[in-house]
Amino acid sequence: MQALGIYVVAYMLANLPATHLSKVISGVMFPAYSKMQDNPSLLLRAYLETTRVVSTVAIPLAVGLAILADELVMLVYGPA
Repeated sequence: MQALGIYVVAYMLANLPATHLSKVISGVMFPAYSKMQDNPSLLLRAYLETTRVVSTVAIPLAVGLAILADELVMLVYGPA
């Protein structure tokens, strides 16, 4: 049970940036996409631009999280 608990906490911590980013993006973009539904070319361009911007932010964050994982765990949870 202890190993499962550690896994769950690590999984939640690793997914935290993506989870929060996706909530913010979807809250903003869903209404914007719905206004563009009658213009497929505009909708496609907006979707691709959103994907580009999100990737530009999310990929470096994920790499940084992977690089600093040990330090972040020590900072958040303290020494073992």
